[in-house]
Amino acid sequence: MKTKIGINIIFFIITFLIGFFILNKMSFNKKKVEVYPTPNNYKDILYKDINNNCFQLKPNNVKCNKNYKNIPLQY
Repeated sequence: MKTKIGINIIFFIITFLIGFFILNKMSFNKKKVEVYPTPNNYKDILYKDINNNCFQLKPNNVKCNKNYKNIPLQY
Protein backbone atom coordinates (compact mmCIF):
# COMPACT_ATOMS: atom_id res chain seq x y z
CA MET A 1 0.00 0.00 0.00
CA LYS A 2 1.50 3.30 -1.10
CA THR A 3 0.43 6.86 -0.43
CA LYS A 4 0.10 9.59 -3.05
CA ILE A 5 3.76 10.55 -2.77
CA GLY A 6 5.01 6.95 -3.05
CA ILE A 7 5.78 6.02 0.57
CA ASN A 8 5.15 2.41 1.47
CA ILE A 9 3.31 2.67 4.82
CA ILE A 10 4.08 -0.86 6.03
CA PHE A 11 7.80 -0.47 5.22
CA PHE A 12 7.79 2.90 7.03
CA ILE A 13 6.15 1.46 10.18
CA ILE A 14 8.50 -1.55 10.31
CA THR A 15 11.65 0.57 9.90
CA PHE A 16 10.35 3.09 12.43
CA LEU A 17 9.80 0.34 15.02
CA ILE A 18 13.25 -1.17 14.34
CA GLY A 19 14.89 2.24 14.76
CA PHE A 20 12.93 2.90 17.96
CA PHE A 21 14.00 -0.50 19.35
CA ILE A 22 17.68 0.14 18.52
CA LEU A 23 17.62 3.60 20.13
CA ASN A 24 15.89 2.18 23.19
CA LYS A 25 18.61 -0.45 23.72
CA MET A 26 21.57 1.89 23.17
CA SER A 27 23.31 3.33 26.20
CA PHE A 28 23.23 7.11 26.44
CA ASN A 29 26.02 7.64 29.00
CA LYS A 30 24.02 6.29 31.90
CA LYS A 31 25.88 7.08 35.09
CA LYS A 32 25.29 5.58 38.51
CA VAL A 33 25.30 8.27 41.20
CA GLU A 34 25.92 7.23 44.78
CA VAL A 35 24.56 9.56 47.45
CA TYR A 36 25.92 9.20 50.96
CA PRO A 37 23.98 10.57 53.91
CA THR A 38 25.53 13.44 55.85
CA PRO A 39 24.42 15.10 59.07
CA ASN A 40 22.94 17.87 56.91
CA ASN A 41 20.91 15.79 54.45
CA TYR A 42 20.01 12.54 56.25
CA LYS A 43 16.38 13.70 56.73
CA ASP A 44 15.99 14.41 52.99
CA ILE A 45 16.98 10.95 51.73
CA LEU A 46 14.42 8.13 51.67
CA TYR A 47 15.62 4.62 50.80
CA LYS A 48 13.62 1.77 49.28
CA ASP A 49 14.70 -1.88 49.47
CA ILE A 50 13.90 -4.83 47.21
CA ASN A 51 10.62 -5.53 49.04
CA ASN A 52 9.43 -1.91 48.53
CA ASN A 53 9.94 -1.07 52.22
CA CYS A 54 10.86 2.59 52.70
CA PHE A 55 13.21 3.70 55.47
CA GLN A 56 15.49 6.52 56.58
CA LEU A 57 18.86 6.48 58.27
CA LYS A 58 19.64 8.28 61.51
CA PRO A 59 23.22 9.33 62.29
CA ASN A 60 24.94 7.73 65.25
CA ASN A 61 28.53 8.32 66.38
CA VAL A 62 30.51 5.11 66.75
CA LYS A 63 34.15 4.22 67.23
CA CYS A 64 36.03 3.17 64.10
CA ASN A 65 37.42 -0.33 63.87
CA LYS A 66 39.79 -1.94 61.36
CA ASN A 67 37.01 -2.76 58.85
CA TYR A 68 35.97 0.78 57.95
CA LYS A 69 35.23 1.88 54.38
CA ASN A 70 36.73 5.10 53.05
CA ILE A 71 33.95 7.13 51.36
CA PRO A 72 35.10 9.46 48.55
CA LEU A 73 34.51 13.17 48.90
CA GLN A 74 31.38 14.40 47.07
CA TYR A 75 31.32 17.73 45.27
